[in-house]
Amino acid sequence: MMASLSPLSKKTLLISMYSLVGVACLISVSVQNRLVAGVSMSALEITALGIGPLNAFAVQIFPTSLRASAVGAVMMFGRVGSVMGANIAGAFLASGCIYTFLLPDDNKTNAKR
Repeated sequence: MMASLSPLSKKTLLISMYSLVGVACLISVSVQNRLVAGVSMSALEITALGIGPLNAFAVQIFPTSLRASAVGAVMMFGRVGSVMGANIAGAFLASGCIYTFLLPDDNKTNAKR
């Protein structure tokens, strides 16, 4: 697979990958069929492929004197984000997902009352 991706630059690969994920998210919001929405949301897993090129891109950005610290900081923020995301999702699940009932209703039939 890496042999097929080698002609692409890291920046082109990241932009195309995140654009594909953005289009998939827009499709999942705009369709009424839940199966199509679920399949398009599975494209979010593509973002996991961007970790390697993102770290390689960070290596190219920073000068040699700061490179080790900068790549370490990039990796640290990635790990902190994943831990915080898991904790926040756990807190939402522990609260019984009560916060979803506090969101405004988008059903147009209830607005006529």
